[in-house]
Amino acid sequence: MRLFFPKYSNHFFIYMMTVITVCVFSNSVMAQSAKADHTTVDVESFTQAELDAARALRITTNHASVGRNLSEGITALGETNESKYATPNWNFNYVGNGPTEITYRDRWLWKLNSFKERVAAEIDNYDVFGVKFCWVDSWDIDFEIYRDAMLELESTYPDKVFIWWTNPLWARELLGNDFRAAYNALVRDYCEKNDKPLYDVADISSHDPEGNMEIIEGYEAFYEGYTYSAADNGHFNAAGSERLAKGFWNLMVQIASKSITDINANVVSFEKAIIGISIYTVNGEYLRDVPVEQNQTLWNTISKNGNLESGIYIAKMTTHKETLAIKFLVSN
Repeated sequence: MRLFFPKYSNHFFIYMMTVITVCVFSNSVMAQSAKADHTTVDVESFTQAELDAARALRITTNHASVGRNLSEGITALGETNESKYATPNWNFNYVGNGPTEITYRDRWLWKLNSFKERVAAEIDNYDVFGVKFCWVDSWDIDFEIYRDAMLELESTYPDKVFIWWTNPLWARELLGNDFRAAYNALVRDYCEKNDKPLYDVADISSHDPEGNMEIIEGYEAFYEGYTYSAADNGHFNAAGSERLAKGFWNLMVQIASKSITDINANVVSFEKAIIGISIYTVNGEYLRDVPVEQNQTLWNTISKNGNLESGIYIAKMTTHKETLAIKFLVSN
């Protein structure tokens, strides 16, 4: 049985030499290591266990046409090797650009508000959420409104992961890439400084297969080799969609495979403080208690005594001071 710990709870406590030392991690404990860009578009090096951990995450995104290109790439990649790249738990929710009565300039805000409403309605159904704006939104997106909405979601639902996205680019001519560059710079800078998981769709699409960035009139642009046709400067062909899919897989593997060696290093130092371990389903249904064994890591204790099928679970640990919760994934 393999165990993976996608993310810690908001507060993780370390017991050391009879003193309780408090270590508070941000919501996105995976830090900027959870980032997909043009350097993370290879999936061949992943182990089957890493792929299984990523596919077990229940993921959903709201998107329009470029998101559909990503979804098409995910589907096509899965068809090449179902045992490796099939994604039964990943949902790509096409919402388009909004009702006809929504003004052109307000489409992005409608998408953001619709996403917030959907998160609230389906919070128990998914582990990872994302919303992608389209290149048609580039002239009007307000980064501060987007940032504050994402932070509110993270605060309201601390046990979930929220993916941040850059804005897709345009090919062959400027047409708004200067606006996209300004917005994307804010997103990248904030994610890097505040440890947010980032899907950098702009960076993935702006670099050719050799890693060279496409520049038009001084601004990052969509590499035309990934465009659907010479007449379509905003959508992806099959090669471009596959590239998007591989980048997304990389991000999901990073989120799902937060190293258990990292968590073990923390657990070992406070292990003796734990007086009880209970296992729950990801939806909070109690399953069983696990005997506490001294001088054993949490991983070894659950692996030996948990008797769990493949899936995502929550380990609730009781110490003399606190109750701690960690979400983990079992891959048998």
